[in-house]
Amino acid sequence: MAATLLLTHRGGKTRTVRPGFSWFAFLLPMLWAISEGLWRPFGFALLGGAFTKFSIDAYRSSGAALVAIAGLLGYAVLMFLFGWFGKKWLVADLLKHGYVEQSLPVAEPTTNRLAESGPG
Repeated sequence: MAATLLLTHRGGKTRTVRPGFSWFAFLLPMLWAISEGLWRPFGFALLGGAFTKFSIDAYRSSGAALVAIAGLLGYAVLMFLFGWFGKKWLVADLLKHGYVEQSLPVAEPTTNRLAESGPG
């Protein structure tokens, strides 16, 4: 399990990011990118969606199934890229905009005092 990253800005803003796969970025790449303020990935997702739409339109007009399959597979690859690398892109963008990575305080492990004391 990856540790949560704490990023702080001089202005007092803080962001926490849990590295790893992002289901939101995978399922809705355009909405995720725009909600995080990542304009370049949003543009790539928009182009991927447009390419998929045009490939499906080409299939409907000419019957070229290979073009439609290529468009759908291309968008599936785009979704996986956003799922796997989206949070890395987010952290890189935050660091570029002046955020600094801080260490999170580590909680002390708790013991079960009832189990230690035994019955009685």
